[in-house]
Amino acid sequence: MSNDPSPPRQLSEIELAERMLRVNWNSTVVRHRRGYCSLPPEFVAQQGKTVQLVDVRESEELTGTVGHVPGSRWVPLAEVEAISRDVLEDTLIVVICDDGKRSAEAAMRLQTAGMSWVASMDGGLRAWKDRGFTTSRDDSILTRKNVEAPSVPMRPNRKGPLSLDEIRHHVGDPRTVRWAKLAAFLMHGKTSCVDGRDDHGVVGTPGGDAGEFLLTLASVEWITGKEIPGAQLPKLLLRWVEAFGHFYFHTDVNALNTYIKKLRADPRIPESSLPLRTDPPQAWRNFSAGPPQEIRQFVLEHLVGADTTGCGHIRFMLTKSAEYGIREGLVRDFLNAFVTTRWNGLVELEYVPLSGGHREGAVVNVRLEEDVQPYTLVPLISPQVSGMQMFVNHPDVTSYSRQLYADFVCQHLMLNGLGETDRAKVFGVMEALGAKQAGLTLGALAKGLPFYTVRFGKNREFTVEAN
Repeated sequence: MSNDPSPPRQLSEIELAERMLRVNWNSTVVRHRRGYCSLPPEFVAQQGKTVQLVDVRESEELTGTVGHVPGSRWVPLAEVEAISRDVLEDTLIVVICDDGKRSAEAAMRLQTAGMSWVASMDGGLRAWKDRGFTTSRDDSILTRKNVEAPSVPMRPNRKGPLSLDEIRHHVGDPRTVRWAKLAAFLMHGKTSCVDGRDDHGVVGTPGGDAGEFLLTLASVEWITGKEIPGAQLPKLLLRWVEAFGHFYFHTDVNALNTYIKKLRADPRIPESSLPLRTDPPQAWRNFSAGPPQEIRQFVLEHLVGADTTGCGHIRFMLTKSAEYGIREGLVRDFLNAFVTTRWNGLVELEYVPLSGGHREGAVVNVRLEEDVQPYTLVPLISPQVSGMQMFVNHPDVTSYSRQLYADFVCQHLMLNGLGETDRAKVFGVMEALGAKQAGLTLGALAKGLPFYTVRFGKNREFTVEAN
């Protein structure tokens, strides 16, 4: 007789988003001996309205040389306990100061007051600016002393497309757009997918870093007429990460649930090797990051199937490879290499689960009116808007990155015999094939949705137009 408990209640879209937000927080936060928690500036920069930012410095510091994080609330350190009386105890709060010392004290005081989801931004504004993120000296922060809650707006899912005015209002909100110098973003950031289910500010392209990696390799195969051996993929991933830093590949809750069901139904895998049915979602994330050696080959088999690949763009590459101009075997080799290389300790390979279903109401192409250079300011835009989502695509930033990828495979890897003189050819194929693939993916996932172009000028001014 089975001792399994009754099936759990199906979570709503909002509950799933709330759960995944807190799982991501717990996966990133660092707990210190002194009794406070901290989060890196990169994580803080990615958050939109879901996390409340509180600056605890003195008033003159907020509008001085250093400035403050746009969208922050101001609560002086001496008054910080007031937050615990004004908001729900499970509100997600990141406390900020100049170097992380006063914010660490504030975080400890709030935790003592009963708040469980509070963290200091590690290194403070010094680290924020060191990562290339911009600040504001707008004195309106001096009147923003109220902290909002709850962290995730509890509003019903609305229907219908997003309007031009809604996009304009969203892009003009400093809490939903962060700015970073391109050179710093390339060093510390990651290119996310255009998927609107992401809960943080993104620079987006179909498939994110994974999509661009596969696009680069497919272009090399097109030009050289030679397949890249699957055994070479782990080393290529390692070299790629050494050159470009963090690597983004996402899945989703539906794909993960399918994967879990397959594992539990596989007679080769003992139930005792898997997380308990009553364990929190974090247990499955930890398990998938490094399953027991004796069952890894079976876990891998279930993790890399088409129905367990949560990124629609990568799944289309796998199931519609001919249309996407890519070899199916190359996609499968990548999936296997990504998982096994991650298991072997390459922590820069990020496997990000997104929650819920698609609720996008528009496609937004983010264009920069200046020529993209290392010092160019790049907007990271949250896809969550007006109770819905939007696909966010950054073609100009992506094009700049592709020039670097083409140079890397030709000049540094000399992949499939390519050389320095082949860079322009590889880049040209990447641009043409990438445009075709983006059209196919957005044509399938965004069918019938309005397309908007947001154009940013040199001084961060912007216009929004319907296409």
